This record gives sequence, C-alpha cells and structure tokens, in this order.
Amino acid sequence: MAAGGDEELDISAVMGFGSFGSSKASSSKKAKTFDLDSMLAETRKTAKERFGTYEPEQSVSDRPVMLPAKRPHGPERPPVDTESAKNTEKKDGGDDDDNEEDYSDESEEEEEEADANDRLPVSSQVELKHGAKIISAVALDPSGARLVTGSYDYDIQLWDFNAMDSSLRSFRTKTPWEGYQVNAVAYSMTGDMFSVATTSAQAKVYDRNAGEVLETIKGNFYLHDTAHTKGHIACVNTTCWHPRQRETFLTGSDDGTVRFWDVNGEGKKHSQVVKVRQSQARRLPVMSVLCSSDGKHLVAGCQDGSLQLYPLGGPYVRPSQIRKDAHTSNFVSSILLKADGHSLLSRGGDDAVRLWDIRALRGKPVAERKGLVTLQPMMNMALSPSEKTLGVPVAAATRGAGGSMCFLDSSTLEERERHDMPSESSPVCCLWHPKLNQIVVGCDKGNVPIMYDSKMSMRGVTASLAKRKKGAEIGGAVSLSPAAMPIITPHALPLFREERYQSARKRENKQRQDPAASHRPELPMHGHGKGGRIAGSSSLASYVGQNIAKRVLDNSDPRESILRHAEEAKNDPYWVSPAYAKTQPKPIFQKDEEEEEKE
Repeated sequence: MAAGGDEELDISAVMGFGSFGSSKASSSKKAKTFDLDSMLAETRKTAKERFGTYEPEQSVSDRPVMLPAKRPHGPERPPVDTESAKNTEKKDGGDDDDNEEDYSDESEEEEEEADANDRLPVSSQVELKHGAKIISAVALDPSGARLVTGSYDYDIQLWDFNAMDSSLRSFRTKTPWEGYQVNAVAYSMTGDMFSVATTSAQAKVYDRNAGEVLETIKGNFYLHDTAHTKGHIACVNTTCWHPRQRETFLTGSDDGTVRFWDVNGEGKKHSQVVKVRQSQARRLPVMSVLCSSDGKHLVAGCQDGSLQLYPLGGPYVRPSQIRKDAHTSNFVSSILLKADGHSLLSRGGDDAVRLWDIRALRGKPVAERKGLVTLQPMMNMALSPSEKTLGVPVAAATRGAGGSMCFLDSSTLEERERHDMPSESSPVCCLWHPKLNQIVVGCDKGNVPIMYDSKMSMRGVTASLAKRKKGAEIGGAVSLSPAAMPIITPHALPLFREERYQSARKRENKQRQDPAASHRPELPMHGHGKGGRIAGSSSLASYVGQNIAKRVLDNSDPRESILRHAEEAKNDPYWVSPAYAKTQPKPIFQKDEEEEEKE
C-alpha cells in the first residue's frame, strides 16, 4: 500500500493533479488563476536583460534616419544611409513606371481579346462526307466531342473527333426509319442522349453510341382532337430538349401539337401536349420549337408564319403572346432566343430574318434583314459564343450557283462578312459550338464543311487533323503501328505458322484467285449435277423448259387434226355423245367445193 501511495504522489507531482477521480481530492481541488499584469512585467524585464535598451541622443539633426526608441523584439537596426534611401526612392519610382507599363500591357491584351472575340473562325476549313443527298440536320454534344449528321438518304452518321484520324470517317451509321427522311437532330443537356425527328410520326432517342433508347408511340388517326391521342399522327418536323429536366424532350409535328416526352416513360404516352392556336378550323403544322435557357418560355414557329409563346411550366391552354404575321404567309424555319431573355430571332420562308422583343411582340420588329434566300424548311441559323454575331446559311438564287454563309450583327442585323461554300454547294443547316468556336455547315450535296481558326478554335476537328491516317500507304508500303507489325517465325510448326506480310498487289492477286473473296459468279456445270444444281442449266425452271416442256412446232391444219378422230368418236362414243344421244340432231357438214361441182 505504501509503494502504491508513493507512485501516486510522484505521478501527481509530475502531471499536476492531485488524484485520479477520488471524491476527497475533487472536493479540495480549485481552479488556477493567472495574473496578467505580473506576467507582462516579467516578460519586459526578461527582454531588457537579454537585448538591453536603446536611448536616442538629444540632437538628432545629424542623423539621416530616426530609429524607434525601444524595440521590445529582436536586435537593434543599423542606421540607414541617405544615398541608399535616395536609391530606394528612385527604385520605387521605377516600380510605379513598371506598374503603368504593366497596366498598359493588360489593356492591350484586353483589346486583343475583344478583337479575337469579334473575329470569325473562318480562316481554315475541312470537309466531311456524309453521302450525296441533302444534309438536313447537324448536332454536337455539349462537350464538342461527337457530331451527328442527318440526311435525306434516311441515315444518321456519328463522328467522334477524339477517336477519328485525318481520314475523317464516321464510326457509325444508323437508319431510324427506312424510307423516312431525317428532319432534325438534338442532343440532351448532358450529352448522353440525342433525339431524332423524321418524316415519320414517331420520333426516336439514341444513346451516345447510337443504341436505341426510346421510340415514341403513334397516335390514333381516327380521333378528331389531336390533344387526346397518345402520340403524333403526322410528320415530326422538329425536336429539342428541356433545359432543366435532363430526361424530357419535345417534338413538334404537322398535326399541330408540341408534345413533351419522358425518357423513363418508354414512349408509351406523352407527358404534356400543347395544341397551338389555329387561325382557321384546320390543323396548323409546327415547324420549329425552342425552350429558353432560363426555363421560362416555350416558343413555337408555325407554318402560317406565326410565333406563339407559352410559359414553359404551363398552363398550355392558350399562348401568353402571339404574333400572327411574323413572316407573311410563310413557314418559320428557325427561332433563337438570346441569353438576355427577351431578344428573339426568327427566320422564315419569306427570305427574311427578324429581331423581336418578346416584351412587346405585337409591335414592330427591332431589326430586319431581307434577301436571305430560304428554300428548305429546315434552314436555320446559329449564334456565336459571345452572341454578337449571327450565322445564316443562304441558298443559291440560281441553279448551278453556290450558296454562302452570311454573318450578321445580332443586334442590328447588318451584314459583316459573307463566305462562299465549297464545291458550288448550298448550305442548308448550321451550328456554332460555344466551346469549340467552330462552325459546322450541312450542304445540299451531302458534304459537311467545318470552319475553324487555328488560334481561336479549340479541340473538335482540329484534334482529328493532327492524327495520322491508320494504315496509310506511304511510298508503296503500308505504315503500321509497332503493335500491328507482323512477327515472322520461319521455324514454327505449320499449325502455328502465320502468313508473311505481303504487298497490296500480292494481296489483291491472291483475293482474285479466291472465289469467295472475289465474288466470282458461278460457272456453268457439265456432266452430272450436284449441290442442288443441274448440269447444262442455270436453274430448275430453265431445265424444265428445255427438257420436259419442249416446244414442238406443228404446221398442220387444226381442223384436220380434230376430224382425224371423228370416226373413232362416232363408233365408240364415250364423253359427250351419249349424253345428247336423244336430243342431239344429226350433224350436217358443209360439202367441199369439188363435191358440189360434181353434183
């Protein structure tokens, strides 16, 4: 017990407490108090003993620089010379000049950046080849990595700029509906899906690799009110995605409705339907649909040239604003809404582009530009990343001439520049990606030119042009990567021996000798037939016609051929004569002319 008590006293002396939770010790324990004044005094005394004090002289006119009377921390400073102080002032003045120069440099850089923003990315151009028919739709995902092109040849093609080399070939081709032209393509806000609108009444949704995700249902043709059908009953002209709901997309159709679809609903029925207001008792086709980026407005452009605005959150009973004569008696092919939320741009079949203020939509347009030839109902327009410039595809006025891309000021619609299209083709649709700063144009000859600037444009098609063609022939030999180079093993067993590398000409000659690889037609057979084929004929029908059903040429008189059997039929009647034996009169035949003359 004594030893345990000694250990407890030693621990308490070292650790600074009296006991380990005993009630007696806790009752006698008191809080420790601190005297701050005494602690500060001891600190000052220790500093004086360690560093001493500094007493300044009474006459200080001879000293160039005054030092503080007391320095409680650190050693004393040496006196500073006047010349060094002057040099320091000069240096400080030089720093001010440098700051002014830096400020001027920054202002120049800002001016250069402003000029770069106003400059158009059209210094360079590369062309993709989709097919031979009109490119009616182009779409880029938000990251700018994948491009989708749709055409009148019923196909959509996918292009991956990160995986594509300088050969500029698409990696996948898909046919949404056989025999139906593609009208519009749109990527979702996240870029993981895209919707396709065709001349069919059913739209489709695909993932990034063109795997089918959704197919909308077809409505009932026999219902008069299109708002009561589960889906569209006419051609789907346009499509777009909701800016705030990543799994909701919209479609506009010739049946006069705009329908909301939920990807999770598997396309069995629309989630919302907007029936556009009709001027007469007939269906008003919807040619273009747009959702504002702030999620407040839904704008529909119709075939009669009217613009109709609805609140995106509903209700959709009637439009909040409507402009009936936005484009006189012509379709509205494209609509754009700027980031300020009230500037609306529209393009119509009357060859005009107009700027509207949706706060006063019934008034006159803010600006107008005419003479922009619009031949196709899917001819659209695109805003630059800064929204200061508007790119408008202009079709050729005469047959055989080429179209052009016209760039307008988005605020005044004054023309800035105009660039002709290659190969005498006319542009139909375009897009201007905000991140890549590249312009993609779809033309009427199946080509897709991409305009860019080597200094302003980032990634996109420029990444593909920097890559070497895979398997490109250089100097008569095929350039292969080290991983694809053949390994020659001359002493390997025949089972494991690989064919040695051959030139292109040798490979072609070997393929020509192979009937399967060269697709050689079947040669005529001689002798006995085999494999379902008959010798001497190319098919069973020709064999039957040549051997079994032979054609016999007979020049005999058909009357004599029949009368040849008259005596036999008379002596041994079997078919017809017994049935008419009692009622049939005696036949009297016409006599020959020779017999009549003898009589």
